[in-house]
Amino acid sequence: MKIALYYPSYLGEGRIALLNARLQPVLIAAGNTIVPIEQSDVVVLFDNHIPAKAHGKIGGILDLQSAFNDPQKAWQAIQTFSDTLNSQAKENSPPEKEKFVIAVTA
Repeated sequence: MKIALYYPSYLGEGRIALLNARLQPVLIAAGNTIVPIEQSDVVVLFDNHIPAKAHGKIGGILDLQSAFNDPQKAWQAIQTFSDTLNSQAKENSPPEKEKFVIAVTA
């Protein structure tokens, strides 16, 4: 799966680097690729700001602290919301480019 991690601007580069150091190895070990939003299948947000680039993407919100504390649970949450939203999209056949966002705390 191609995953984009979208961090809030107020975090700063240092905190983003720490979170990436915790999350990315788990995601990559599970066979995922970390990509820019435009190339992603799934967008992971860490606050409720949805960037325009995420329009039409499957996405979910993870709790920042929970994701840092337990990256494996964060990966499980990403799988859950991705699978759930993919199956809902297939069942409901929504219009193309419709946004689906749910909040998940890992």
